[in-house]
Amino acid sequence: MQEGKECDRKRYGQGRDRTRIVERIRSMEALRILESKHNLDWDYDGEADVLYISVDTPKPAVGVDIGEGIVVRYDEARGEVVGISILGIREKMLRELATSSSG
Repeated sequence: MQEGKECDRKRYGQGRDRTRIVERIRSMEALRILESKHNLDWDYDGEADVLYISVDTPKPAVGVDIGEGIVVRYDEARGEVVGISILGIREKMLRELATSSSG
């Protein structure tokens, strides 16, 4: 199991801690990940149907559930988003493919 996956288990679901971290993630500084190309590391867990995407190698991070099966992995010490986990990705893709092919 990747180190980042272990850290996804620690999540801030409610309260001040979650609000504080979500505010940091919304800041442009935390979203530096969008400004330049990085080496991405990814792993798919077929049994759990979860896609883990990390910037460079997985790093210790706090998982913040932002809804719709997406968990942002945030490194509090560096103040950066270091990855995302997408839960139920296979199901989401199959549902989207079925919707777009029927329309």
